Amino acid sequence: MTALELKQIKKFMHTLLLTDAFDEFCVAEVHLVTFAEFTISGTLHPEFFSGDETDEKGEGPEPTAGTLVRWKQLRGNVFSLIRGTHPPLSFRIVFLLPQDRTAALIRQCGSALREEDVKSLSLNCMFRDGSLLLTSGCSITAFTKERTLERAWDDAVVSLTRKLGID
Repeated sequence: MTALELKQIKKFMHTLLLTDAFDEFCVAEVHLVTFAEFTISGTLHPEFFSGDETDEKGEGPEPTAGTLVRWKQLRGNVFSLIRGTHPPLSFRIVFLLPQDRTAALIRQCGSALREEDVKSLSLNCMFRDGSLLLTSGCSITAFTKERTLERAWDDAVVSLTRKLGID
């Protein structure tokens, strides 16, 4: 687990809400406190959509119930709840690396873990009392002392902030 306290909060918020930098992450939960408190579960309900609906890029919703939505599907809604003259009092967003990218990272780092042993690789964004903290997490279903994947995920999160130019 790595915890990064970011100093460039406005730049991070711009990147998070107005660019596609986080769009491919799955969203487990969004909890936002502004004038009211909002909690959004990232669980997809495909029965909401008719079979021919697509988004602006021509992509339809995820096909099965219980999967998580991508940030690109929630970003506009979260932006509309946050935007205004006052910053939020607090927020927490729990991102999960999609399963296919998790599998790729397992292979890339040479971990001995199997894909089915990894429940999730998470990136938690938490803003409170004027500070912003990003925390990586690795949830493994099997007991192991092996930390290759966890270290690789921590490094990937640090790399992401550097690539985005956010300190």
